[in-house]
Amino acid sequence: MRHQKGFTLLELIVVTLIVGVIIGSVSLSSGLNRQVDVKEEVERLAALIDLAAQESVFKSAEIAIEFEENNYRFLTLVDNEWQTIEADRLLRERQLPASLEIELFIEGERKEIFELGLDADKKVPPRIFLLSSGELTPFEVNLKSSEGNTLYTLTGDINGALDIEKK
Repeated sequence: MRHQKGFTLLELIVVTLIVGVIIGSVSLSSGLNRQVDVKEEVERLAALIDLAAQESVFKSAEIAIEFEENNYRFLTLVDNEWQTIEADRLLRERQLPASLEIELFIEGERKEIFELGLDADKKVPPRIFLLSSGELTPFEVNLKSSEGNTLYTLTGDINGALDIEKK
């Protein structure tokens, strides 16, 4: 009897199959995470807008949401001047994940979202206004993955109703 060293063909096939299954599951789960990221972010935005709208009514305060290229913040009107809400843990400034792209329409018109830089005095980022009467600026926010394969739309009407739709 001779003892042979090495692997049999069957052992090599089994190992290759196991490695293939692992690689396949990792690539599938990363694709699902991108979809979940977009969905979670649009649901978070909708919940925060709803919360801010309720606070606007309860506190009789005007609130706005200001959008930039990769973040958004909540503002309140104090002495005829818009100031960032900093004391509220929930309505703090939020960063969007780098893998997301945002597109904003206010009252049916597409708004340019830009990064504030040195010429910040010349440009005002687009804002959605949440009024103490319960009304808000009609808007549509499209959030999509940078690959463009997952798109969610958040719409708000003048009466404060919010709707999320996957496209």
